[in-house]
Amino acid sequence: MQTDQPFPTTSFRHACRGARRGAGALALGGLLLAGAAACGDSGGDSTTTAPAAETPSSAAPASSSAVPSATDSASPSASASADPSTDPAGSKIQIAFSDPLDDTTFEYTGDSATVSAETVQSSLDAAVGGSGAACDGTLSLAAGSDVHCTVQAAPEGDPVPQDVTAYPVFGPQGTALIAFAVGGPLSPEARDALYDGQNEVTWLGQGGMYGAEPIPADQLVGDVQSVLDSQNALLPNDWGLTVSSCEGDLDFSTFAPVTCTAEVAGSGGVMIDVRVLPGALWGNEPGLIVSADNQTDI
Repeated sequence: MQTDQPFPTTSFRHACRGARRGAGALALGGLLLAGAAACGDSGGDSTTTAPAAETPSSAAPASSSAVPSATDSASPSASASADPSTDPAGSKIQIAFSDPLDDTTFEYTGDSATVSAETVQSSLDAAVGGSGAACDGTLSLAAGSDVHCTVQAAPEGDPVPQDVTAYPVFGPQGTALIAFAVGGPLSPEARDALYDGQNEVTWLGQGGMYGAEPIPADQLVGDVQSVLDSQNALLPNDWGLTVSSCEGDLDFSTFAPVTCTAEVAGSGGVMIDVRVLPGALWGNEPGLIVSADNQTDI
């Protein structure tokens, strides 16, 4: 995100693909971070943006957010559903990602940037194909921030009242988005996997039966790599990551992240964490939400 506001460039850097740029370390996706005093739970700035998911199958959600498939062009808004760790039965909470936000509309106070309640509300209506969205206030772009909202919406059938929590997220190219957790708040671990102040997110559908059983760690390595290599995301990434291992199986019955390890291309062997969350498109097929978490200067 580019802005004249005082957002220092992040130390969150990685080496780009040598074949593409033949160069050294670059800031991951042009990510900007707030200063240390502004990056806490109570204040901060903009950081990274959340890219859109592509899906191997062509199903699209009932909402106004079209879901890109492996053969479709990227949609301006995509949604991914997630099962909260507070719901052992799974899939009561769904996550819907907004369109990229217009940074010229942000409100600034010192080093803090916020999104107006009106923008959060209109973004929520668009993301879930709903109406009548109402939020309790503005949304700070600092990590750990959230705001409660309500909306009339449904993945299919007649709209019903939905309880929603909005979170700031960032995707490739440092574009700010909002992640709407429909049905209840996320656990701190899930929230941080989406955005902890030093990560960018992308997502991709994997097919209708994906996640019916836990995804074994060895399979997850390849599945995460397919998400990272996707050219059909809303905001394509050039992270240059090669996944080497995942710490465990990914269980779709609980919305908890699994940490994988990936090597940064052209870095001489620097390894970073990649966090993976079970997800599905709003009202649609299951998939993966992948967060690149690099806090190392290269």
